Amino acid sequence: MSGNYLEKILRGEKTIESRFSRIACPPYKAVAPGDVVLFKHSGGTVRAKAEVLSVVYYAGLTPDRVANIVADHSGGLALEPDFIQTKAEARYATLIFLHRVELVSPLSFPKRDRRGWVVLADTQVPLASFDQSKTNRRRRYTGSKLKPWSRTTPDHVNPESPEGVFRELRTNEWRRSWWDRELDERSLRQLHRATESVLLERIRKRLTSAVGGASPYRDGMQTPYTGNVIYYAQHALALCCRKCIADWYGLPRDRELTPDELELFTALVAAFIQDRRKGIVSRLTH
Repeated sequence: MSGNYLEKILRGEKTIESRFSRIACPPYKAVAPGDVVLFKHSGGTVRAKAEVLSVVYYAGLTPDRVANIVADHSGGLALEPDFIQTKAEARYATLIFLHRVELVSPLSFPKRDRRGWVVLADTQVPLASFDQSKTNRRRRYTGSKLKPWSRTTPDHVNPESPEGVFRELRTNEWRRSWWDRELDERSLRQLHRATESVLLERIRKRLTSAVGGASPYRDGMQTPYTGNVIYYAQHALALCCRKCIADWYGLPRDRELTPDELELFTALVAAFIQDRRKGIVSRLTH
């Protein structure tokens, strides 16, 4: 890494690592939640590692879109002022949300080219040589084989109790992060401008189209990470796809959700959004 970005990551000032490029090259489509990222200064040794909390990919970018992405995530990206000028012609971007950042003992990596990103699994370098904690590249929480967003409670949650759903979902670190994550500018505008009736109607339409049907096409990929406050709620509440709904709520994927189930989930999303709204107002008034 160039500049002082590694120091910002270690201090917790930079929580999103990014790569903007003119061509589709790693880490684009090459990193996933649960992966471990190793960080080094240009020409130096590996000095830190972090776990990937979530990833967002972009393609077909324009200069204006690059500027909007940087603006929407400015807090977590912690970029230098001239960054947009140097990346205005980028067509692809990867945003990697980090957590569990740790210092590691200096480790050498035999890289002799100008690549800014290397997937160790694609090299001849033994992965174990970088693994000081004896965990593998796709390390999962608490050493289990579950994915970060999978159910961590013994029983399915009951959607009729918003308080119970919130309590159970927040036991999962990946789900809990959506309560604390900084909203992008577009989502913030929606949060402040939409009336309750408009918001409820938008939630119903979104859930019906995204997860209402049986076995949706490309299930697991239908809910973006940014651009709508409803998306944040869906990920927080495991309503982002039918896989997660089946995992957390026990509802089969091969049938449509009933009107009653959709109404329960609509109420859950509305309660989450109200909770986020209260949290933002509280911070602004204190």
